[in-house]
Formats: sequence, C-alpha cells, structure tokens
Amino acid sequence: MDRAEYLFRHVALRDAAYGLQLPSERARLHRLALEILEHALDDSERAQMALALADHALAAQRGVTWAGDNLHRKELEYLMAAAAQAAGRYENDLAISLYERIADHPLCTNGQRVDAMIECGAILWFLGRRQAAIRRLDAAVMAASSDLPRLAFALIERGTLYRDLNQHERAARDLHLALDVARDAGDRRLELRARGNLATVQQQGATPAQVEALFAPVLALAQELGNTRAIGISKGQIAQAYLENGDHARAQPLLLESLELLRRSGDRMNEAVMLSVLGRTYLKRADGDVRGARQKAAAFFRQALAVNESIGNRPQQPEGMAGLARACLDLGLLAEAESFARRALAEGEEMGKSAAVQEAGEVLKALAAAAGGDPARPPV
Repeated sequence: MDRAEYLFRHVALRDAAYGLQLPSERARLHRLALEILEHALDDSERAQMALALADHALAAQRGVTWAGDNLHRKELEYLMAAAAQAAGRYENDLAISLYERIADHPLCTNGQRVDAMIECGAILWFLGRRQAAIRRLDAAVMAASSDLPRLAFALIERGTLYRDLNQHERAARDLHLALDVARDAGDRRLELRARGNLATVQQQGATPAQVEALFAPVLALAQELGNTRAIGISKGQIAQAYLENGDHARAQPLLLESLELLRRSGDRMNEAVMLSVLGRTYLKRADGDVRGARQKAAAFFRQALAVNESIGNRPQQPEGMAGLARACLDLGLLAEAESFARRALAEGEEMGKSAAVQEAGEVLKALAAAAGGDPARPPV
C-alpha cells in the first residue's frame, strides 16, 4: 500500500494540535482512521498493524455518548491478534500489558479472560516475576472452574511453576488434578502435557530405570499424537537421569536426539535447557581429552545463554552462567570465569537459584586462591 505521512517537527507540537480537537472530533477522526486502514490494508498488513488498529478502535470510543459494540468488538479482536504477535516475538512486557487489557475488556468472554490470564502468568514466570505469575494463575484456576479444558491448562501452568520453585508437593497436587480434569474433558493433548510435567516432578530422586518407566506412557502418548516436542522433552528428561547417575555414555546420545527434536519443533526454551545440560555433560567428563571436553562445555553453555537471551528467558540464565564460569576456570580463561561467576551470583540470588549461587561462589573462591588471596573471600 502506498502511504503518505504527515510529520510534526516536535512531538510537543503534535500533542498540542491533538489537544485542540474536541473529544468528539478526536473520536470521529480515530474512527475514520480505523475505517481507512481496514479498507486499505490486506489481511497480513492488518495483522502486522493489529495494535495500532486496536488503539484507534479504543480512541474512537472516547468523547462520544455511545460508541456501539462494533468498536468494542474490533478493539478486542485486534488486541488478541497483537498480544499473540508480541508473545511470538518474545516482546514479553508488551505481551503482558496486552493480555491484561484483554482480561479487562468489557466484551471479553470468561474463556478469553482465562486464556489471557494464563498467557500473562506464563510470561511473567518467564521473566522471573514469580509471585505475580502465581497470582495470575491462581485467578485463572478460579475463573476456569467450570471450563474443564481451560481448568486443566491453568493447573498445568501453575503446577510447572510450583515445580520450578521446588514446591514439589503443590506441583504434584496441581498436575494430578490437571491429569484427571484433562481425562474428564477427553482432551488427549492436555492429558499429554499433564502426564509429562507430572513425570518431571515424580522423577526427583528416582533411578534411571524408574525415570524411563515414568516416561514410557508419556512417550507412547506423544508418539500416538505425533508430538515431536513432547518426545524431545521426554528423552531429555531420561537423559538427565542417566547424567545424574554418572552414565555419560547413555546420556549423551539421548541429549543430542532431544536437542534435534526440540529444534525441529521450534521449542526455543527447552532447546536452551538441553544445550545447558549438554554443557554439564562435558563439564563433568574426567576421561579422555579433558580440555576438549571443557571447550565443548563452554560452547554449549554459550549457545544456551544466547538462546535464552534471544527469548528473554531470565530464570534459566544463572545455571548457564555458573556452568560457563566453571568451564572458563578449567580452561584458564580467568577474566571470563570471574565475569560469568559474578553475573551468575547476582542473577541467581535474584531468581532464587541456589545451585547457581553455590557454584558461582565456588568459582570465585577458586579464583581468589589462584591469585594468592584468601580463598574464603572472592576477588573484588
């Protein structure tokens, strides 16, 4: 579409001119702008400009006695498109604000409100705002009480958040209930999500054989549904059980297979998880070419950090930073080791990641000892 633009030399001049218009006239002009854009743009262009169109629809309702449901409806439709677009681009703060606008919209159905609260809670967790995330998910669970698929989805999201906070009893309670609700709703996709996440809680302290047994029904259902992402996550969880048991030979091929499946399915967050776990695998190797193993560990940790950075995933960063600090220490890259250890320490304390904080502290103590200082006091 050919576009003509009228520019003001200064934003204050633009705002002053805007303010001189009567509220009813501003509303009329916004409505006119909305109608012109809707007529001139094709479907893909309207999708790209969804937020601007939603704002025009909202502004067209201000200063008039009765705007009519049509503008309310258009505002909501464009808000939903803009929110999904922002979330897909990992513009997380914008997505949160848009989902909150959707939840507060007068024409929003209860189902749409629940969906918006769940999405908002998931993104807040993604950004490390845990208490705010729990509040949104609590509200979603309450609002979805009679809508079984949405109730199952809200319980799954809250259960996984409790799991990541190491509140395993609460996590298991939510995920067991989600599994029952998903079965009652006859939703096999949600049943798979509930089963898989419940298995990640139940695998705590289990042997590799027990973990394989836990994930066997998850893998069977994932294969039945053709869910590549769930297969990749399940194989990654089994691999981690072997890794924790010191069986690197069995863990490594499973991890590489998991990584390939997750990349194929476009799951960036779990791709970063597997990259970090592969870093751990090579970080713990004490046989063969140890230096080569540490170089591979550093490379995998760097990839994991880069993926998390690209999607704004803060909660998973401290462990990767601490692991990279350890790998750099073993490789003699002392300045990098200190830099990543300090970042892991600061972000680990903020995110409540005790293992990362402990590892970062150990690296800093080792650096102090190597520099001839007091090993109990990290270098300044």
